[in-house]
Amino acid sequence: MRGSKTWQNIRNMEGFTDYVRNTMINFCSQSSQDLTLRYIFPAADIQVTAQHAKLAEKETRGQSSNKKWFYLGHWRITASRFGEISKMTTRRNVQKLCQSMSSQKFFNVKSVLHGKMYEQKAISLFEQKFQMKCQPCGLFISADKPFLGASPDALIGNDCVVEVKCPYTGRQESIVPGVNFSFLEYGKDDNITLRKTSNYYDQIQGFFFFQGTTIFFITPLC
Repeated sequence: MRGSKTWQNIRNMEGFTDYVRNTMINFCSQSSQDLTLRYIFPAADIQVTAQHAKLAEKETRGQSSNKKWFYLGHWRITASRFGEISKMTTRRNVQKLCQSMSSQKFFNVKSVLHGKMYEQKAISLFEQKFQMKCQPCGLFISADKPFLGASPDALIGNDCVVEVKCPYTGRQESIVPGVNFSFLEYGKDDNITLRKTSNYYDQIQGFFFFQGTTIFFITPLC
């Protein structure tokens, strides 16, 4: 009886049906076997209206502390993976890449904890330095391409996004292009800029797509 109730609780969890469907389709794909059960699920045909996309952004604010952010984002291709995908070659293990995109993300590793710890501090320093107010945001979903999403760290007004990078390897170093900040380089007049070959550059391009902006600034804060 207890086991029956536990199973019923699991079935009632948000996203359970999607989980079963995805697991089954992945099994059929990897094993080259067919399961009759998969034919009871309709073909994937994601449709999102502009109104629904706007609501989703509001309902996913808080990001990693918001369950809905995980639910709506884990099966979408988000801007943070654009670079990895666009640079993919025939040598890349596509199966492992797809698994890493659809599996549970781990937020208890040192590098991630370090980033979360200093993200808000960096935003506060940015606000003080430029006398601007940042607003929190959630997951942006494209109404035209609803399988794509992006989660900037903050917004300034309606057309400016803020993305914070706090690499763990450079936690005790000055912010200059080099081994610990390989995504940076010196541009014109020795100004620090984002390296175009970096995956972060592709991530920013993704933000441009969602927000319609065309300008960004690289600002070392410490």
